[in-house]
Amino acid sequence: MEKYGDMNSEQLIAETHKEGSLWYETAKEHGILEDFEQRRANSSNITIDMARGLCPDDREQYEETLNIRESCNLMRLESELNRELLFSA
Repeated sequence: MEKYGDMNSEQLIAETHKEGSLWYETAKEHGILEDFEQRRANSSNITIDMARGLCPDDREQYEETLNIRESCNLMRLESELNRELLFSA
């Protein structure tokens, strides 16, 4: 908050999209950087791998956390579907 707390949206975008950032590198790798720079696009469906910016130990913990969240989301969805089936019968 100390570094970014006083920034407005345009300043935050400039900071997170600067050369060398995960956003910049991902856009460049997928061939859409020029579209953004020329304002022909302002969004995409490309996912940024946030773990790329982490050291190996932190990356492993991050990926484990994502896997746990995905498992929880699938279990919740399965539970909701079972509940719907139970009450629709």
